[in-house]
Amino acid sequence: MPSSSSALLRWESGIALRRTTTDMIRAIACTSANDGAAVVAPKAPSLAKSTATDPTATYRFPFNDPTLGIQGDGEFSDGTYSVYDKDVCGVTTRIYATTEASNSGDMMFQTLAPRTKDQRCAVYPRRIRVAYPDGLSELTYSTTNLQRVENTTFQIPVGATVKRQLNMGTGESVRCSGIRWGANTGSSVVGDSVLVTRTALDTWHVQTQPAPNNRGVCLSSSPTAYNLSVDFWVVSDRPLP
Repeated sequence: MPSSSSALLRWESGIALRRTTTDMIRAIACTSANDGAAVVAPKAPSLAKSTATDPTATYRFPFNDPTLGIQGDGEFSDGTYSVYDKDVCGVTTRIYATTEASNSGDMMFQTLAPRTKDQRCAVYPRRIRVAYPDGLSELTYSTTNLQRVENTTFQIPVGATVKRQLNMGTGESVRCSGIRWGANTGSSVVGDSVLVTRTALDTWHVQTQPAPNNRGVCLSSSPTAYNLSVDFWVVSDRPLP
C-alpha cells in the first residue's frame, strides 16, 4: 500500500503538469495573436460533381443553291436553309466545349442516332444532299464532325477565320462512305481544309475555300478528291467564351 508521502508526490506532480499544459496553450495563443494569424481548420475536399455541360447547336444548310456540293434536304425550311435542331426529327447535336465529355472542341451533329427523340417524324431520318461535279446527286443520313472549334483551352475569336478539318459521314451513299475536307483523310489523297469564321459568341460560319481549293475526299476503296463546296452555319444554344 503506497505511503502518504507517495500520494502527496503524485498530487504535486499532477498540479505541475496541468500548469505546464496551461502555460503552453497561453503561449500559443499569444504567438498567434502577435503574428496576426488565425488558426483555421483545413477545408474538406469538395465531392460535388462538375456542373459543366456541353452546349447543343442548330445547323443551317442551304437547300437550293446549285453551286454547293453539300445541301440541306429541304425539310424544316426557313425559306433558304434546311434547319437541323437537336431532338427535332431525330437529330442530335453537341459541341464538345467543356469537361463534361471529351473537351475536344469538336462540333458534331447526327441525323440518324438510335437514342434520339422524335424518331416517328414523317421525314426521319433527316438527310443531306451530296451533289457531285459529274452530275450524281444523292440524299443520305449523316454524322458530321467539325474539328477543334471551341473548348476550355482554345477558342476562335469573334471576327477571326481559321482552317479546320470537316468530316461528313454519308451512310446511304452508293459512292462514298464519307467525305473529308482536310489533310487527314487516312489515304494518300488529301483534301482542302474548310474555313471557319466566328461571327458572334454563339455563331460560326463554315465554308470551303474558293475553287479549286475546295476538294473533299470521297472515302472508298479508291479514294477520290472532288471539288465539293460547303457553306453552312452553326449556332450554339448559348454564348461561349
